[in-house]
Amino acid sequence: MDTDDSDEAISGILHQEQEVDGKMKVRPVAYGSKMLNSTERRYGAAKAEMLAAVRFVEKFRSHLEGRKYDLRVDNMALNGPYVESLLFQAYG
Repeated sequence: MDTDDSDEAISGILHQEQEVDGKMKVRPVAYGSKMLNSTERRYGAAKAEMLAAVRFVEKFRSHLEGRKYDLRVDNMALNGPYVESLLFQAYG
């Protein structure tokens, strides 16, 4: 799953790898987006990325539950085992 944020909105894409003609291809499964309210628009980059991660783990929970998955974000502050453990504890 990939998540991202901007000044106005957050988004998430759930995808999976499938073999097509002997090659692994990434195929989208679901998309999501949410406009940010005035309070959320004032969040810093790391907090907005975390908001996106939490929102779309919740949204795609039925697809993710019981499966191993990668969560990719473009904010280095959120990459690493600490954030993964927080999400696992909350939504594992």
